[in-house]
Amino acid sequence: MKLSTAYIDSFHNMSAILFMPGEKSEFYFYLFDISTAQLISELDENLKVNVLYISMEPPSSTEMASSIKTHHDLLEFLIKIQNHPKICLIDLEIQIGDINISSHDDAEVHMSFSNRKYLHILTVLLERFNYGKLELEEVMKKPNMYLKLESPGHIVGEYADFMELVNSYN
Repeated sequence: MKLSTAYIDSFHNMSAILFMPGEKSEFYFYLFDISTAQLISELDENLKVNVLYISMEPPSSTEMASSIKTHHDLLEFLIKIQNHPKICLIDLEIQIGDINISSHDDAEVHMSFSNRKYLHILTVLLERFNYGKLELEEVMKKPNMYLKLESPGHIVGEYADFMELVNSYN
């Protein structure tokens, strides 16, 4: 059962992307200003979910994550804490199938995988956030650069350093 992407998308609107080739996996992407739920909602619901690490405020709230066994459990959990005024997701590391995902403050999501078939997830996300004119290949031609995005698919800034990207929003 897929949850409404319109509701999930009310959380954030992806505004930057970084592609880094090599190291642990062939494909590594950093997505800025996107919630974990927004990414998870695009993954195959039948993939096995494994929560590797979770940090929340208050720390006692991490017990809520112990019931996560499926894709649907994970999405429900993420939406529940997103709507909770006193609970904050700090860090999350999960493995879904052979995709590794980590997030910080539920607004910076890292995704790595070695199978090229998962590139379509990024294409879907670009289209979902009205960056449809931006081709994923264009992003991958600029490795190790934080690309600031603006709808309808324009790269409006390129930054070699994360703090340069952050400061460009001020």
